[in-house]
Amino acid sequence: MTATADDLRAVPLFADLGGDDLEWVAGAGRELRLDAGEPLFQEGETDVAFFVLLDGRLQVTKRVGAEETVLASHEPGAFTGEVPLLTGTPYIATVRAVARSRIFRLDPEPFRQTLTLCQGVATTVLQTVAQRVQLVGATLQQQEKLAALGKMAAGLAHELNNPAAAASRAADLLAAAIARADELTLDLCRAGAAADDLARLADLRREALAGRGAAPALSPMERSDREDALALRLDDLGVADAWEAAPPLVGAGLEADRLAAAVAPLPAAARGAAVAWLAASLTTTGLVDEVAQGSGRVSELVAAVKRYAYLDQAPEQAVDVREGITSTLTMLGHALKGIEVVRDDAPDLPRIAAHGSELNQVWTNL
Repeated sequence: MTATADDLRAVPLFADLGGDDLEWVAGAGRELRLDAGEPLFQEGETDVAFFVLLDGRLQVTKRVGAEETVLASHEPGAFTGEVPLLTGTPYIATVRAVARSRIFRLDPEPFRQTLTLCQGVATTVLQTVAQRVQLVGATLQQQEKLAALGKMAAGLAHELNNPAAAASRAADLLAAAIARADELTLDLCRAGAAADDLARLADLRREALAGRGAAPALSPMERSDREDALALRLDDLGVADAWEAAPPLVGAGLEADRLAAAVAPLPAAARGAAVAWLAASLTTTGLVDEVAQGSGRVSELVAAVKRYAYLDQAPEQAVDVREGITSTLTMLGHALKGIEVVRDDAPDLPRIAAHGSELNQVWTNL
């Protein structure tokens, strides 16, 4: 089937062609008809030609990774296929009909003769080639950025979830721990603990809290041995359920002798409540620390995101390169597990005028 000169006369590309030239072009090509969903050509094919859409609608797509990205849609009067013809490459994209379409096809040699025949056709085609190559390049670059951003967002969500979950879990336990400590305070008073006894326990608690940072790190075996030794010592003092109170007391760095010296003067009925109160109080403090650490880590990550993206700032600003690298490393923490990062940058690096978010993209890619 052959398109007529009247069909081509309605196409803007051929507007400057005279009657005879238009008849020649129409006779040099042939008409194709596609149903919706049928491909006109596919990415990578080498049997190239030039196509003009007479009726219908075409869609241009390109595969980027596992995704097929839409690059453009063509309405009647548009043309396609010129890039591989002029560059000698296979098709760089796929074009398929999205509605029943009528298309005019020119094979390579008639296409080249048409460019020679009409300067206007050649100029329009070459300008379109430049625009489309730029469009494809920009689209692919944007897709790569989005893919990288998606991976970073997934990693960041994981990084945020861990401290948020830890803080939430600690907050849930904190209410019960506070209530338990209040109950034990009443039990101490009922068991006959005097004001001096309570003051001595409070001093021991302050001592334990003050020494937490200096407490030596224990291996699981060492911790277990100390908990057993402390529980036995407390059993000798008549403290019930000493094994339950031992872990937080050992975790706070309390020595068995020091604890025994503080508990021994108490009435026998008050010793169990005293040890349990001290353990509950230290547990409460530990849970508060967990909430603070979790929320602090979330705040750190959110601040890193703002610094990384330069939110609420002008596109170009005075950039602290060291801070940008720090923010980038924080953002990529999920990808650096088990990797040692060694930094050697001068502490007095001057600020530079730059697009901060784009500069951070450089650190990310590196």
